[in-house]
Amino acid sequence: AQAQQAVAGVMGTGGGAAGAGAQVGPDGAAQGSSFVASWAATVKGQLTEFENTGKSSGGAWGAGFLATVEAGVPAQLVGMLANLVTPAVMANLAAQGSRTGAQ
Repeated sequence: AQAQQAVAGVMGTGGGAAGAGAQVGPDGAAQGSSFVASWAATVKGQLTEFENTGKSSGGAWGAGFLATVEAGVPAQLVGMLANLVTPAVMANLAAQGSRTGAQ
């Protein structure tokens, strides 16, 4: 409290006897608002770059995954999995189509 009073006296920001919650020192609200507005505009301007970076990363991950699967999983296993999964996917698509048509 004494330090705040001393600073207030030197800076001329009050009588040095500020109560609890009172403004002590210069008010930085305008500068803070300006900073936040500038930062938000910068982030908004970078959204396309963020999206493109995500797409690029996703593409690289997908290519790496497929290359690893192609190199490490026998073709017979891939064929067997496709034969097991495809009928369920097709049935699900058909069911969604019939529900959509019924709406």
